Amino acid sequence: MRKKPLAKLGALVLAATLLTSAVGCASDDESAQSGAAKKDPTDIKVWIRASGPDEGITAIIDKFNKEQDEVKVSYEYYGENYASVVQMAIAAGNPPDIMEASGGITVNSLAKQGNIIPLGNAVTDELKAKLHPDTLKPEEFYYKDELYSVPVRISAYRLLYNKDLFQAAGLDPEKPPATLEEMREAARKITEAGKGEYYGFGLPLGVAQIWERIIDPINIAMGVGDRYGFNSSTGKYEFESNKRLFNYYLDLKKDGSLFPGYQTLGIDPLRANFAQGKIGMYIDGNWMMGSYATQMSAKANWDAAPIPVFADGESGKYWAEGGVNWVITNSKNSEAAKKFYTAWLGNQELANQFMPVPRTDLTANNPDNLPTSKYNLQGLKYSMETSDLQIPVFEPHKFISLEGDDRNKVLTNLFAVADTQKDFSTSVDNALADLNKRYTAALEKAVQNGSISPESIKPAQ
Repeated sequence: MRKKPLAKLGALVLAATLLTSAVGCASDDESAQSGAAKKDPTDIKVWIRASGPDEGITAIIDKFNKEQDEVKVSYEYYGENYASVVQMAIAAGNPPDIMEASGGITVNSLAKQGNIIPLGNAVTDELKAKLHPDTLKPEEFYYKDELYSVPVRISAYRLLYNKDLFQAAGLDPEKPPATLEEMREAARKITEAGKGEYYGFGLPLGVAQIWERIIDPINIAMGVGDRYGFNSSTGKYEFESNKRLFNYYLDLKKDGSLFPGYQTLGIDPLRANFAQGKIGMYIDGNWMMGSYATQMSAKANWDAAPIPVFADGESGKYWAEGGVNWVITNSKNSEAAKKFYTAWLGNQELANQFMPVPRTDLTANNPDNLPTSKYNLQGLKYSMETSDLQIPVFEPHKFISLEGDDRNKVLTNLFAVADTQKDFSTSVDNALADLNKRYTAALEKAVQNGSISPESIKPAQ
């Protein structure tokens, strides 16, 4: 008698099963009629070196994710630990789909190791037509004649100057110095007017790469050498070209025109003091227009101008570098990653609405399209100017392994002891000669082991 309820339950289960099957069959029939079942989107992970979220990248990703449903993109940032995180991920065979090649991780080395793939059709002719003419020239973005990265920013150094401090010193705030001699005089007058409250020039020797900011762009503009003492016209290292400018900054020091603490001053404290109106002039990147407006809320009334050159020289093209280099890794999602890579390159105008900086996509640099009503964009006209910039084809210092201190450290150490040596000029000459010797040896070794092709350093004709 107790089995009847069980039998009844079994009948109910059977009926439910048949009903479910019927519904399933109907559903399958509908799927067959409407096409294959919808697939889940391919997840693409992007890693960048930034120390925090980038609103421009976020905006591009959000736009891409909303406009299609085949690929879903997200990104992560790792700051100072970026290089280590990337290297561990590659070693473990679990890298992201797209990553930034920076922090000592180069496009060329990743390509040689087979960790990234050529961009191929991710870079369309339409995209190429919008780029600064030098964008795709650097050899470091290629391997075996195939392109592996396209930079999105065009970075260069400019003279940033405080217009209010110029006026207070009796200088015309609309006429920044055109020569280094004029800049020295302006720095002296601003310092005198400041009476200890502000100074004429900021020299942050606490920055490891300081001399490539304040010597190399000027030498390049004057046609007397390239970065780090290399001369592409001769194919040799000739650090003697650094001496005149090194002595020039010593003259600023002798004049008392340098902001105090220069020997250990870092770039962030210098920028903070400039933003507060404590420094009349200094040399910094053209990207600072966006940084001062969106991140620092600078109180100073400032503008940007070309870095001055010596009065007996002519200013030609200034050095520039294509920055923010993303690459596509050799992952199973590489084709999906290419789709987003194309969208990323094609939406730099959108990125400039959140961080206005000069871009290799020249249409993004149009001042009329920049968020001037949203931000107090100072130095806009010349910060966004790119017609006087050139990106070098090859820079050997990026591919050599130098023994001993590099040029930057050598010059900073010399600057510190300039007042303590009677025959200081001889010390400078000896140091520059030693740099020639060590950099040349490193260059020759790099050619011998295949890190540098002899054709890459062949003297210009």
